Amino acid sequence: MILLIESICVCIIFSVLILPQMFCGNPLKQVFNYPPKIVERCLQLGLISERQTIKSWRVILLKAIVSLIIAFAFAAIVYFINGAQHFIPAFLITYALWNVGNWYDAIVIDCFIFCHSKRVIIPGTEDMQSEYHNYAFHLKQGLLGMLIGLLVAAAVGGLAELFNFLAW
Repeated sequence: MILLIESICVCIIFSVLILPQMFCGNPLKQVFNYPPKIVERCLQLGLISERQTIKSWRVILLKAIVSLIIAFAFAAIVYFINGAQHFIPAFLITYALWNVGNWYDAIVIDCFIFCHSKRVIIPGTEDMQSEYHNYAFHLKQGLLGMLIGLLVAAAVGGLAELFNFLAW
């Protein structure tokens, strides 16, 4: 039951963090999350610089920092709420919750909302509807998210062991 409640909370938190940016923000600020052909067009049009692409060290560092923050948050949650004081249970619970958020993002937010919203279309790319409806891109990103989740879950498992050691 706790895992179900936590899963719902993960989806709500994801929605609160992502949807306002998607609908109220400047889509160019999130361009590194767009399909590559749209990013390419934005580069050609001079709308963005190379440092705003997924290959930029700035974007990679930002995503790494966010993953670390998530790892510490998950570590506290699985240790104190779920009582996972050792590597395996902490790893499994974290990986399960990570995948709930990951696939909620890939399927609901990306495929159902992003792919069908006119608010995310960047001026100058209006003719690229097939790329905006590129479900395969978002599903591949979901698979990549599963791999990243393994690293985060392993870090959380290690932190749970550390918490347990320090509390002893």
